[in-house]
Amino acid sequence: MGQQTDTAGLPLSSAAAKAVRGRTEKGTGQEKMINLTTLDKATLDTLVADYKHAVAAKDRFSDGVKAVAEKAGLNAGPLQRYIKARAGDRLDEKRKDAEQLDLLFREMAGR
Repeated sequence: MGQQTDTAGLPLSSAAAKAVRGRTEKGTGQEKMINLTTLDKATLDTLVADYKHAVAAKDRFSDGVKAVAEKAGLNAGPLQRYIKARAGDRLDEKRKDAEQLDLLFREMAGR
C-alpha cells in the first residue's frame, strides 16, 4: 500500500495518517474535514505576529491600569473591570452585579 498524502499531494507522517477527527460545526453537528494546506508559512507568521501584538497590548493595558489605580488610590482589579465594562457597553449589567454583590456583603456578613 502506498504512502498516504494530504490534499496537496504531500506525504503525511505516520501519526498524521491516522484518523484525526475534525472540529464539529455548531448547529449542524457535522464534522469538518481537516485541511492543513491552509496553514502556509505566511498565514502562520501573521498569526504569530498578531499574538505577539495582543500580548504586548495586554501588558500595556495592565501596566496602565495599575499606574492609574495607584494614582487614584484604587485597587487595580475594580478599575480594570470598570474599564472592560465601559469598553463593552456593559455598564448597566455590571452596575447591577456590583449592587447585588454589595447587598450580599452588607446583609450576609457574619453568616
